[in-house]
Amino acid sequence: MPIEIPIETGEKYNSLTIIKEVSPTYSKKGFKQRRVECKCDCGKIKEFYFSNIRHGSSTSCGCVRDKKVRNSTQKYPNEYFLNKKFGKLIVIGISEPEKTKKNKKFYCVKKFICLCECGNITKVIPTSLIKGNTNSCGCYRREMLSLNKIKHGDTRKDSEFYWLYTTWNGMMNRCNNSNTPNYERYGGRGIKIYNEWHDYLNFKEWILNNLGNRPYGCSLDRINNDGNYQPNNLRWATTKEQNKNKRKKYNKIQ
Repeated sequence: MPIEIPIETGEKYNSLTIIKEVSPTYSKKGFKQRRVECKCDCGKIKEFYFSNIRHGSSTSCGCVRDKKVRNSTQKYPNEYFLNKKFGKLIVIGISEPEKTKKNKKFYCVKKFICLCECGNITKVIPTSLIKGNTNSCGCYRREMLSLNKIKHGDTRKDSEFYWLYTTWNGMMNRCNNSNTPNYERYGGRGIKIYNEWHDYLNFKEWILNNLGNRPYGCSLDRINNDGNYQPNNLRWATTKEQNKNKRKKYNKIQ
């Protein structure tokens, strides 16, 4: 049994100071997850996983991140964002203060009036645009939902090509959906998808005609790791081959 690291009251990790150890939780596999109650430099008290604060995954109660977002919006006047593009949205105006509910409290905030590529006009909270939480009027989500409902039958788990559909769906999300965990490693650094492959059936036809069925233990891999998902840059590769094809150094976007 591994030796547990002692938890010392008053020990500080970044902006968090440990007050006491609280009851642990257990994962589905039965692993013990130690938890501690901490006081943040801002005065807020919150519980964290001890491993998260020890390894730096949690550095504050969230106030540091919120401060960075506020600073990014306060650094420039609202007028600075006019005609700027965020995803599919272009800021065309600023609304009068409107009542918005957050954490069961109401605030009056100005919203950006945005024109979407599809032609719709919508109002968005500035921080949602800057953080990338909102990048369309909702049309992108509807596009993804409609693609999931196309009548090729491969969305069903018992379909012969369900594995190919999930491969395509994962590729589309990594490159187009900023809320996907791996987005910053794909779409966030400019990796794009061949235009015709936005239609799943075109993608399926090319894969089966050029690469064939997926060999056992393989998955789709880009030959040039910095290249796009496009013809002549795809192959079926084992996990070992893909690990050799990774970038030598990956600096996480802050």
